[in-house]
Amino acid sequence: MHKLDQTSPTPTLRILTSIQRDMSPLNEKCGNLLQSVNFCSDCVSDFEKTISILNKIVIDIEKLTKDNLDLKKEVENLNSRVDALEQQLRSNNAEIHRISVKNNEDIVNIALEIGIAVDYPTTEANIDSFYKASTNDVSRPKSII
Repeated sequence: MHKLDQTSPTPTLRILTSIQRDMSPLNEKCGNLLQSVNFCSDCVSDFEKTISILNKIVIDIEKLTKDNLDLKKEVENLNSRVDALEQQLRSNNAEIHRISVKNNEDIVNIALEIGIAVDYPTTEANIDSFYKASTNDVSRPKSII
């Protein structure tokens, strides 16, 4: 075995020293690259978590949108039914205009007398309800419905 004299550099030692000197910046760059890769990996993990959360939110929004559409259809259906019922209720309505009614006067009796006068007699049993409708003109008496 040959012992190298460290005071007089041999060509091999010079080459090794040169390689070591050249490798030092590469090792530093490799360390920086590793840090960059780890940072990017962490960012990707964060993005994946965010995307997962956003996907759940999208699913919730789609469900809520469907529920909203279903509720709108149901409201539309209920409005149609209410309109039909109101129309049916109004089908037997009679409006009496310009009749002055005093506070204690019997409105049912007035309606029965008007029915006789217009040749459309009715009975008290045929009258479900009655009320005085308000008018915009205060000088005009309230209509009886």
